[in-house]
Amino acid sequence: MSDVDPLLRFISQHASDPDEESPAYKISVVVGGQQFAGLVVPPGPFLDSVLPTEELVSLYSKTASPDLGASAYLHLHVEKGPGVTGRQQRVVRFRMDSINAWWAE
Repeated sequence: MSDVDPLLRFISQHASDPDEESPAYKISVVVGGQQFAGLVVPPGPFLDSVLPTEELVSLYSKTASPDLGASAYLHLHVEKGPGVTGRQQRVVRFRMDSINAWWAE
């Protein structure tokens, strides 16, 4: 999708924190011919897992805008997908313009 779906962008930007009691968006996406399903999460938990130390957070904040994650990427807590089992869930970051199709679960 060269033109990112405005509804998908909205869902990505307004994703619920998985630690809160608010409702979450559960969707499936097709990327590169592979289907993934899970809950949309905000970029914060993803970045926290990738940048576990203050030093890395500091370096990242000097080189990139944290807001870029919400607008250019979809962060999905994958429950179903290639290489993902029920016990081995992952948070995956997809470029919004690489998503070929998506639907609500």
